[in-house]
Amino acid sequence: MAPLPDATDDLAYLSATELARRIAAKELSPVELLETRSPASSTAIPN
Repeated sequence: MAPLPDATDDLAYLSATELARRIAAKELSPVELLETRSPASSTAIPN
């Protein structure tokens, strides 16, 4: 059985504060964040 992914590495489980810290530290790009398929980021944003 494959090990479960570490929740700290799954962007869907990180807080907005942690995501902002990672973007500021250049550990994560905003594009990479938006390209993830988490429920929060895959919803349509109305114009």
